[in-house]
Amino acid sequence: MPTPTGSYTSIPALRQVALGVFRAGLQAADPVESVRSCLRSNDADALFAEDRWALLAVGKAARGMALGARSVLSVAPVAGVVVEPKALAASRRSGGDRQPVPVELRSWPLVWRRGSHPLPDRGSQLAARAFERCAATPSDAGGAERFLALLSGGASALLAAPTKNITLADKVRVTELLLRAGASIGELNAVRKHLSRLKGGGLARLVAPRPATVLVLSDVPDDDLSVIGSGPWYPDPSTFAEAEAVLLRHGVYEQAPEAVRERLRRGARGQIAETPKPGDVAFLAIRHQVVATNACSVAAMAAEAERAGFEVAREERPVVGEARDAAEQWILALSPGPPRRVARVSGGETTVTVRGVGRGGRNQELALAFALLAERESERLAGRPWCFLSAGTDGVDGPTDAAGALVDHASLQRCRAAGVDPAAALADNDSYRALAAAGDLLRTGPTGTNVADLQVLLVQPG
Repeated sequence: MPTPTGSYTSIPALRQVALGVFRAGLQAADPVESVRSCLRSNDADALFAEDRWALLAVGKAARGMALGARSVLSVAPVAGVVVEPKALAASRRSGGDRQPVPVELRSWPLVWRRGSHPLPDRGSQLAARAFERCAATPSDAGGAERFLALLSGGASALLAAPTKNITLADKVRVTELLLRAGASIGELNAVRKHLSRLKGGGLARLVAPRPATVLVLSDVPDDDLSVIGSGPWYPDPSTFAEAEAVLLRHGVYEQAPEAVRERLRRGARGQIAETPKPGDVAFLAIRHQVVATNACSVAAMAAEAERAGFEVAREERPVVGEARDAAEQWILALSPGPPRRVARVSGGETTVTVRGVGRGGRNQELALAFALLAERESERLAGRPWCFLSAGTDGVDGPTDAAGALVDHASLQRCRAAGVDPAAALADNDSYRALAAAGDLLRTGPTGTNVADLQVLLVQPG
């Protein structure tokens, strides 16, 4: 995993511990080891040796998951497609790696495609078409008899297969509207599934009745298989009516493209067939297994904080909702007490309703909001040194080059000394500028994994 970096100037020892705790969370979500361990424990090499099989991998961890499969399976697939983010490929090229395919995978007949995230692009469409061709080729025409699917977060944007009368531009527009409105990942994906040929069980229909083993790296706090990657292999419990309600609830219905509104209206009236639901025969031979989760990473962080000598409190509930509200809950969880080394760790995925014109991401907004609240509620920390980290495990936080931020008790002082008002920046959704001024941005580059976001708070005696 990449080593997080930052231009840190205050209490470096405490901040380095926080970075080490975060790094432990990343390592627990290593896609290579997660897939390797799962396949070995299930004696998958023998299983896949029995049939002609194909590999379908998509998401931010697609490359690592494919490498994990290659390290275990001795029989090569007859076909396969790997779809990863363009940003990940670009970061490798900038580091001197200009080979698009890892050495270990060059002997496998894989098609490599790259798409955009979080908004789909033309590359995402080409990737979806490659997936469809591989999945739809019947076994008696040289296609696969069995599939190994490797699914991770980001798949929704990386596979763009709009339904009839819906364009790529329509999908981009509605996704953008919902992201800016602060829609949850479940709400966003309910809409996506009803505008797509592959999402919401669409891939399962293509391969049925052939069996598929789906290994999942979960970026959803509750590991809901119908939400991860918009559930291309899983029954869809959401409906057209619910998708339409998402647009109305977030006040973006009238701004959505007419083709999108028309499809959702017709679907809600029963004039368009629904996505496949639980009990559909398409899922009879589909088996899912989650190989890495946000909870696993949080547990690894807790263990690392304990090894560093901290008394650890682990937040069992996922951190969700508006980032600023989550920051307030973190502050309220603190209470003055006897001087001791205390750590609090958690994971989840917050949202941001964009009202300003600034730049940032949900983790940056959460960190800046926490710093401001810690200043206001200073008695809860009783003058003790502290630092708070919130970052995305994929290395990406909003439309920025940062994964998140690492703030401490002197962050606001550094920010103001640089001429930036942190409260005004937060009000303008401009957390990136404020955190950059304080030297608190956390940059990892794309990590090659994705199990949502992680947070750690460290407090030590003064």
